[in-house]
Amino acid sequence: INRGRMVATADSAVYSDTLQQILITGSPVVREGNQELSAKQMVLFVEGEQLRKAHLLGRGVMLSRFRVDGKLAADRLKGEEIWMDVEQDTLRHLIVKGQATSVYHVIDEGKVQGVNQVLGDEIELFFEGGKVTYVIVRSDPDVSKGKFHPRRFTASELSWGPGQ
Repeated sequence: INRGRMVATADSAVYSDTLQQILITGSPVVREGNQELSAKQMVLFVEGEQLRKAHLLGRGVMLSRFRVDGKLAADRLKGEEIWMDVEQDTLRHLIVKGQATSVYHVIDEGKVQGVNQVLGDEIELFFEGGKVTYVIVRSDPDVSKGKFHPRRFTASELSWGPGQ
């Protein structure tokens, strides 16, 4: 599937006019610029030509690649389910459920200060103008974890331990 700069690949995509949704199965991957989404399957909720919501099911991953300090880096969100709300082609709200993890670089004035790592049952993010404005991490029974790793670490080196 090609739409502007967005390219999606999968084994199958089925559009339902009645439900106004596209079911994408068979290890779907969606790429647009430096952004990538993947999961076991995805459901895209559309209104005409506009994407309104997306639901990534089964090991959902969102990657955002960028270059900083002359190196390629990536921020990552993952969980068993990811719900995305989109308005006018802009991400507004995101919920990651089921072993939700987030790894992102803390950047100040173009320099990496470190990498922040968060783990919880659910991570909810709110966006404005393409930037995260608010984050909520939920766990039951209150076992959310968060770590800040100073500049000497890279996201690929981080781990919570076996299986994480």
